[in-house]
Amino acid sequence: MHRFNCLLFATNFKDGKLTFANEKATEFFQYSVGSNLSLTDIFSRASIVFYESYVKPLLLESGECSEVQLTILNKSAEEITKEPAIANVCYDGTLVYWSVFSATERDKLYQQLLATKEKLEKQSEELVLLTRLDPLTGLLNRRAIVGDLDKLSKQLQRVPVPVVVAIIDIDYFKKINDSYGHHHGDEIISRLSLVLKNTFRETDIISRWGGEEFLVVLYNCDLSESKEVFRKLHKSVSEVEIAPNHYLSVSIGVSQLPEGNQSIVGAFEEVGRQADEALYSAKANGRARTVYWADEN
Repeated sequence: MHRFNCLLFATNFKDGKLTFANEKATEFFQYSVGSNLSLTDIFSRASIVFYESYVKPLLLESGECSEVQLTILNKSAEEITKEPAIANVCYDGTLVYWSVFSATERDKLYQQLLATKEKLEKQSEELVLLTRLDPLTGLLNRRAIVGDLDKLSKQLQRVPVPVVVAIIDIDYFKKINDSYGHHHGDEIISRLSLVLKNTFRETDIISRWGGEEFLVVLYNCDLSESKEVFRKLHKSVSEVEIAPNHYLSVSIGVSQLPEGNQSIVGAFEEVGRQADEALYSAKANGRARTVYWADEN
């Protein structure tokens, strides 16, 4: 038994006194015959409580207990440290026989696995987020908004509220690209996205619909309430300088989900078409304005 690569020892069931230890346990406990060591010198106080309340009754009932996690005291000349350990225990009516294995490396591996798992989960979340976002603006892309509209539809089925859909388009964007280059055009798109983020609420859905077009879904907002929102948006956009004394403007087409229709995904195509028609009207009537489809029909 002295060649086993674990701590093998025996204790008296009644008083916990150490009666035998193999060479590895003798060295670990600094045990010698007649040293009068007991379980309280071997295990932490919490482990002793666990032994008395759980292990001991189990030994009386079945005579053995497997893979019990305990904390063992490691004594050195400088200090006493605590190490996690796994014990297999059996009882013959007089003595309790212990085989104890250090779980330090196992716990390190477990912590490493947990850290790796958390890292992979974080990377997975980041990848999912990246697939949803437009790289230039950081706004939702066209594919992501479809999933969000599905969630919104389910929410509206529980709590019906008004929903407004708007398509926002940068005025004369081709001219901006032709005059100042595509890099400057991208910068203008990026700056407009910041304006949109600062104008709309967290409960609203803002996405880059494509090119210089943006789609916004205003939650719990009707056409009347949206007018002030878009008025503020036009003002903020007009402060974005494209070039010296040349400022940005946008055209906006707006429509509203019909009352009582909570299936926004099913109605979206029609509402989106209406907003697009209203946008076309805004472009045709001088740009830099908001047109409501309801006012045109």
